[in-house]
Amino acid sequence: MRFFAVFVMMVLVSVPAFAEDKKQPPMTPVTKWMAAESAVVAKLSDEERDYYFILRNKYGLIRALRIVRDDVGRAVQECGLANPDMQDRMNVRYDAWRDSVDPILRDADRFLNAEIKTQKMVSRRTFNKMTELNDEAYDFQKSAIEKNVNTSAGSCERLLASMDRTEEDMLRLMSEILLPVEQIQEQGEEG
Repeated sequence: MRFFAVFVMMVLVSVPAFAEDKKQPPMTPVTKWMAAESAVVAKLSDEERDYYFILRNKYGLIRALRIVRDDVGRAVQECGLANPDMQDRMNVRYDAWRDSVDPILRDADRFLNAEIKTQKMVSRRTFNKMTELNDEAYDFQKSAIEKNVNTSAGSCERLLASMDRTEEDMLRLMSEILLPVEQIQEQGEEG
């Protein structure tokens, strides 16, 4: 009888545990990426982890700069449609802005790929899988955001002015991405 009572108690106690497992939030691309990346970096030394995150952050920054470039392009297009008298001026300025940005983005990709290829802490395949999961997480979060362009003449004039102001800053930022990981680590230690 005592065995039966212990058995019943074990069943009663374990049922809530099974019920709790079912209440876990669904796996999203964000949680999938975070779990996968956590498993990868858990195997790395502190120094390797720092190096890995520098490479991963470079990748994210390059993607962010492409998004800015594409968002500005979309805004220029919509401003031109809403303000035909500004369309030529906006297109010319955007083309010049993009002509200065695109070569640096290509260089950034090339240098990052070389750094990924030469590092030895994780396989290139693993690193590429992490960036693929990172992209899926970004796309998942982006899908919840609706971007709208203010196409008033004043806003479009400010967009033109911002391309003048930000071109130099964007070029400087992109050039800093190209720095070797060792130099970025040295700057972090100095700052």
